[in-house]
Amino acid sequence: MSQYGCTITKKGRELLAKILAARMPLTITRVIMGSGLCPEEVYPGDLEDLVEPVAAGTTTEPVYDGDTVHMTVEYRSDLNGGLGHGFWIREFGVF
Repeated sequence: MSQYGCTITKKGRELLAKILAARMPLTITRVIMGSGLCPEEVYPGDLEDLVEPVAAGTTTEPVYDGDTVHMTVEYRSDLNGGLGHGFWIREFGVF
């Protein structure tokens, strides 16, 4: 069954709370695209990485707007020497 939407992991929520409490800047360390599907018996919020990471992605600098952060996350096939094969983007992570 296909699932659409976004899940912030438990560790991600903890980090966001820490950033907000300390008024720290949001620092993105990596963006990754994957083709995995979360097993039905696993809550996506418990994951600490992608199910099946495939390729690095990029993001624009986060822009803050009240209680929202806007940024564009993208995968470009010309990054890191390209890919040896195509894949369906079924998941992505912003770390």
